[in-house]
Amino acid sequence: MRYPIPKSLAAAMLLLPALAFAHAGHADSSLLAGLMHPFTGLDHLLAIVGVGLWGARHGGSFSQTLRLPLLFIAMMLLGALAARAGLQLLALEPLLAVSLLGIGLALFLRRRSPALLAGGLCAAAGLLHGAAHGQELQGTGALVGMLVATAVGHGLGLLLGRRLGGRGAMVWRLLGLALAGAGTGLLLT
Repeated sequence: MRYPIPKSLAAAMLLLPALAFAHAGHADSSLLAGLMHPFTGLDHLLAIVGVGLWGARHGGSFSQTLRLPLLFIAMMLLGALAARAGLQLLALEPLLAVSLLGIGLALFLRRRSPALLAGGLCAAAGLLHGAAHGQELQGTGALVGMLVATAVGHGLGLLLGRRLGGRGAMVWRLLGLALAGAGTGLLLT
């Protein structure tokens, strides 16, 4: 049975290249600033949707499906708090691109990644993305908004992944290749 991608989702995917690759500074510490922030950079947007897709592909039951997205969010919070406390990571943007490349490669693989490897990659990606957000956002409202927006992005990836779940490996390989390609492109720019 075929499940076509909804036209609205396809149209939204066409708009992805118009998003900025880097975030502008946010002086606003409001909840709204935090809610919007993860959707203003292509690297973050693709990573959070990619982790949702990966969770859908990796897990079987509902609770197993949520493991990777919840780990990403927990580590993202830790990374944001560490950045606010003064932790500065060198070459953060290239590391973010590498994390996107890793998520894409994980989707590209046919088999489930070992739990420790999947958890480690997801935790590292969450920590890096959290550190980037923590450097850019200020205030508790912005932090809460960022976490909620990330959960929404993961949810979109989970829903899309569940919808694509019955399709052949080629669809998953193409999605993984697209994310890995975006990570490579960001790494080279």
